[in-house]
Amino acid sequence: MSIADTNDRDKSESLMELTVQVENFVRLSAAEGCALSDFERKFLDQLLHIGRVEMDLFLVSQGDGNLGETVTTADGHTQYRSAEPATRQLRTVFGEHQFEVYVYRTGQHPNTPIALRPIDIRLGIEPDRGSPLLQELAMLFSVEQAFNPAAKAFEHLFRHASNVLETAAWPRCPASIRSIRIFARQTALWLRCSAKIFHRHKEHQEAFARDRLKRILEGNVRRVIIGLRRMATQHKLEGDPLKEINTVGGYFESHMQRMKYDEYLAAGYPIASGVIEGACRNLVKDRMERTGMRWTLQGAQAMLNLRALYQSSYWDKFHKSHSPGTAQTSTARL
Repeated sequence: MSIADTNDRDKSESLMELTVQVENFVRLSAAEGCALSDFERKFLDQLLHIGRVEMDLFLVSQGDGNLGETVTTADGHTQYRSAEPATRQLRTVFGEHQFEVYVYRTGQHPNTPIALRPIDIRLGIEPDRGSPLLQELAMLFSVEQAFNPAAKAFEHLFRHASNVLETAAWPRCPASIRSIRIFARQTALWLRCSAKIFHRHKEHQEAFARDRLKRILEGNVRRVIIGLRRMATQHKLEGDPLKEINTVGGYFESHMQRMKYDEYLAAGYPIASGVIEGACRNLVKDRMERTGMRWTLQGAQAMLNLRALYQSSYWDKFHKSHSPGTAQTSTARL
């Protein structure tokens, strides 16, 4: 891969000039008795400008991604270099950046899909995404406040606009984890309904439901289903009572794969209703039900995943481990 052969010395000298300008600004501000509020804002603007210039130099110094006219993948497929370098746009905390890079396609025609982006792999970034730090900051800005105020706050701090919806690679939450608490509560409710059919006194109902719930928590869902149906036969249930017991048994039977509470508890997953109610308030209501808010299903799920990540101990771990997929990186060694 060719490394940028532009006049980096001239760019380094311009950076040195910027540094001198900042130092002169600091000395002059101190000599003139500049108020801290004015100095701090102007100083931040200069630092952000230097950051943008240095980021441009860093990106250009990565080279153009030219690995030759073709690249052969590990599985024997040939990928073809674009005829000309394309303009790669990237958004960082310092603003928008552009640099020229080659890409490799599955075929020689310019309309065939891009299969390899060498510079993206080198930098560890994804197509059409902001930089990793920008993504993390976008999530932090929007996790507690609405998107528009978050975008305005970001723009005020970093002096450029950033669409928090487009910038962040929103975390995903496995469906199995999302449904554990819902089914735990439903399980308890169904057992209370069953208890009322077989027992009149409240203490007997509570004992019945508690015993069956204990069995389910121990992993014996199948036995509980068989037991409920056997009791229905022994009590010669008919009509609505029999229908309700069959409904309970059918519900448990249909969702047995989601009722492995013995495994969930062993893994440390919370299933108690108190946790559910607390989560509904802190995780959902405080962010999702503010005045005038409207959500699509996709947007709401993304925000809930983000808030769950933010309120857990996995925020830093997620951002350290989050990187582009290995499908690209396996096609060539850089």
